[in-house]
Amino acid sequence: MKKIATLKTSEVTDLLKSIKTSLGVKTFYDYSNYLSISPYNDILLVKTYPTNSVCEFALECENLDTEFKEVTVSAETFINMLLSMTSEAINIFIEEENGSKNVVVKGDGTFVFATVEVITVPNIHMKQEAEERILTTEQIRNILTFNKSVVDSEYALDIKQKQYYFTKDNCFTFSSGACSTPLTFEDDFDLILSNDVINLFKIFNDNVDKVFITIGYDDEDQKTIIANCDDISFITHVAISDSLKDIIPINAIRERLEKEYDTYFDISVKSFLSTLNRIKLINKEQGLPVVLIKVNSDSIEVSDVNEASAKEIVSCTGAFDEEYSMKLELNQLYNIINSYSTDTIRIAYGDDTAILITDEEKTIRNIMPESRLI
Repeated sequence: MKKIATLKTSEVTDLLKSIKTSLGVKTFYDYSNYLSISPYNDILLVKTYPTNSVCEFALECENLDTEFKEVTVSAETFINMLLSMTSEAINIFIEEENGSKNVVVKGDGTFVFATVEVITVPNIHMKQEAEERILTTEQIRNILTFNKSVVDSEYALDIKQKQYYFTKDNCFTFSSGACSTPLTFEDDFDLILSNDVINLFKIFNDNVDKVFITIGYDDEDQKTIIANCDDISFITHVAISDSLKDIIPINAIRERLEKEYDTYFDISVKSFLSTLNRIKLINKEQGLPVVLIKVNSDSIEVSDVNEASAKEIVSCTGAFDEEYSMKLELNQLYNIINSYSTDTIRIAYGDDTAILITDEEKTIRNIMPESRLI
């Protein structure tokens, strides 16, 4: 049995969690159940293979055997075992006996993992690169929170509504409504990414300040994206054709997202959600999907759409004296508001078509149509 590396448990925990996250990205390929480990310079390189992609994680280690050849094991059990370790160090060995090869892990105990000898995994190389760009951790978090909630909603029904549209200034998604989160690219940028690709960005943990992205083409001229920070990276194909943007109303969506309303009110997120929760109980019993909101000068009145079984008054600020009523799809409204982490939100209204929901900084913008269901 030959030792190939020693990991300091406290130093690799965050990376091990990122590896586990990569295993949870939706995929239909058998190779996603495996991971590979190999030496690379002075680090232990771990690769996973979600959704026709390759994720790489550079683990700092001691006693690295730079001569051992790459080995592949069943991924989930292996990573869960490493994450469960409470010992100060984790020692990894390769054991060869009677023609078989095992990876042996020693920490709190001794655990043996059979290697997989024959497996075909993605092998993606970028041959033609464009300029490198930067996404901050906050921008990635906003996309995964706000834009993704639109794509994952029950209202996103066709392929156009399952994509993320990147420009120089924002990332936007749309279904019955739309969401825009801010970006700060220095030059013109136009890119469409699928939900599977966006899910890969979950592997970058909160300790990462920024992620570098590069768009290019692989050896078969397929559009390809690389995203990387110091010790985490992925490479994958951009499976969506740019021609998709020719069949969606991009300009109309942008115009709606950028519209400024003259009338609005500011309201506590906690208070509003609490009220909507109680209205949801009544609506569920009555089978009604819509909530009625009446805006007054210093409060809003929230009720079931028939104004028969539930009614609450919630204080707000900034509202205009002229009363305004709107019908909104309750679950959609609740999910949008629940995605904000700020204490208050601003709801702008007044055109009888849609409302605009923003955070305190007015940077995260959600458009929601007024309901015509009832």
